[in-house]
Amino acid sequence: MRQITVLLVLAAALTGCGGTEQKAEAQRPQRARHRQMATLVLAPKGAVPENRGARLAEHLAALYGCATTGAVRPRPFSEPLQYDDTLLTDLALLGVDDLFVFDLHPGQAGAAHGRLLLVKADTGKVLASRTITDPSALESELDAFCLAEHRFPDRRPQSDRFALGAELYRRRRYREAVTVLSDEMNRNSLDRLQDIKVREAIIATLDAATRAIAREDALLASRTARFGLSLGFNGVSPRFQSYFKRALDPSGLARAVRPLSGGAVQIDVQYDSGDRPQLASGAIFVSLRFDQPRYWAAVGAKPPPDEMRAFSLKPFMPVIEAALRFRDLAERFAPEGDRGLIGAFPVVIRLVHSNGAQISFSALRDQKRNNRPQPPLKLLYDFGDERDPVKIETGRPRVTSEKLLFFLDVPELVDGSTTEHALAFRFFGMAY
Repeated sequence: MRQITVLLVLAAALTGCGGTEQKAEAQRPQRARHRQMATLVLAPKGAVPENRGARLAEHLAALYGCATTGAVRPRPFSEPLQYDDTLLTDLALLGVDDLFVFDLHPGQAGAAHGRLLLVKADTGKVLASRTITDPSALESELDAFCLAEHRFPDRRPQSDRFALGAELYRRRRYREAVTVLSDEMNRNSLDRLQDIKVREAIIATLDAATRAIAREDALLASRTARFGLSLGFNGVSPRFQSYFKRALDPSGLARAVRPLSGGAVQIDVQYDSGDRPQLASGAIFVSLRFDQPRYWAAVGAKPPPDEMRAFSLKPFMPVIEAALRFRDLAERFAPEGDRGLIGAFPVVIRLVHSNGAQISFSALRDQKRNNRPQPPLKLLYDFGDERDPVKIETGRPRVTSEKLLFFLDVPELVDGSTTEHALAFRFFGMAY
């Protein structure tokens, strides 16, 4: 009898313990198995310590059992929430789904008060909101809010990491975008047609970001490179390469570009036979790092006032002449059977700005003026990214041909929008 009584007591005790554990579980949200979270404190500068966001993130991580990050920013809340580049990068790399925002502002007695909001990280839209009643205990406010508004976190849709990666790409955070998009592509399924379309979009953005990184690396290398000429070939046989190599020194290209550039000058000779040899084409590109101070020193003047709206082409004429001479000498050094092919190569001069933008124009001879170099009447502005190039034409072709002045139109319209001519104003450092 006594043994039966002891068993009943133990059973009652175990039942009581189970009830206590179940009650404890009911007082906290479920663990987040498939989500990442973050905290963001928005408050006037100096109102809260800089490490407040990190401390709240640690509390949130313990609450849900997931990876978190935290930040403090001195600005008010607005919907949809706008991220600075650093915060966007952190959210995207971690793959944050839920962002808990403490929107704080000074109270009457100097205490902080405001709102606690649950924000979907990829869209910045508010999912839930609660007034903060005890600003001195933000962790307790967070506990109550999570239990009431986010008790079952895995039931909510996850963030669209492709959207976050694409936004990083749009902001030119290319390396971070590659990291986020590569991770998203690895876990992207192909169960539905929609998934296949998303994967194609990810691959396209990844390719664009990779090309942008290559452009940035090349631009960085050009900024630090010392002056010198490099000759490169693409699709050109060694036999034809020898003609161009022999023509480089006597062409005088190094002497012609030296006043305009303190960096590397790249000469590319390209030839593409394509699928139809009868349409074979080649080209010669002379690319030099454009230095505004050197240009204006060569002009012999400071940047002109905006009412002139013109810049001189005179410093570029020796470059055009030397580039044409380079092609002509290569043609002369070639045997008679090869000369016609080389003589048909167009020559293009490219000015590369330190910000990656480029202005290019064709190097031509003026048949009416004893084959002298012809000043360009049209420029092609390349942004140095995925945007389409823009054509810029002189406003006075005849005067340009005679006086070597390229005339620009108005850079800005009445409504404040800029024209394509504003690009040239900025490139050459002219005020408007």
